Amino acid sequence: MNYLLVVESFDPGKQTGKVVEIDSRGKIRFQIENLQAPCDAHAYGSDRVVIAEQNAARVSERDYKGNIIWQKPINQPMGVEHLSNGHTFIVGRNQLVEVDKGGKEVYSYNRPAGDIMAAQKLRNRQVAFITNQGVYTRMDGNNKELKTVHLSPIQWWGTGGFEILKNDHVLMCHYNNQKVVEYDGDGKVVWEAAFQWPTTAHRLPNGNTVIGSQQSAKLVEVDKTGKVVKEYKEQYRANRIRSR
Repeated sequence: MNYLLVVESFDPGKQTGKVVEIDSRGKIRFQIENLQAPCDAHAYGSDRVVIAEQNAARVSERDYKGNIIWQKPINQPMGVEHLSNGHTFIVGRNQLVEVDKGGKEVYSYNRPAGDIMAAQKLRNRQVAFITNQGVYTRMDGNNKELKTVHLSPIQWWGTGGFEILKNDHVLMCHYNNQKVVEYDGDGKVVWEAAFQWPTTAHRLPNGNTVIGSQQSAKLVEVDKTGKVVKEYKEQYRANRIRSR
């Protein structure tokens, strides 16, 4: 559909956060404001979006007008994803949870260290996550560790600074080094693109990458060579980016 969903954790002017989805021309499809430090969101269907609000300690499903359909309390929610089976996968600092359409937990993983930065439920039922030490771990459906890889030390502590790709690769924002790096499943650098103060990156279905910055409120799309092929006119202090 060529829609881009942008999560802004904090708007200095309004002192709140928002979630906005735009089409290929930059026209706003929907916008939900007055959120409490949203760190992730996932839009699906014709009128639904799940949102993780860190300061509200909750994950909620809403319509595009912002009305809450259901909500679940979660300690320090970092991410959320609507799965193809209709369930919702929730990422917390110290836990990973999957709930069904009725809100019942069907999967959970507890991590007392409270060091989870990002996680992804893979199509083969495996689960992958990244810690605040830059360690990438992949587990099977029973939480048995299958592999552990040490990536680069963390430079950006925001939730959007990482994206776990379907091919077992990882996108990481190297904030201080002014670039976004892609690692393969063994921790080897296979791609990178220069960008000033990157805080979030998202791989598009066409192979290009959208990169954003909370500091400059800049949002661009780069191709496989790192060349900017599109620069969004609107300013977004992006903490997380998704597409559909």
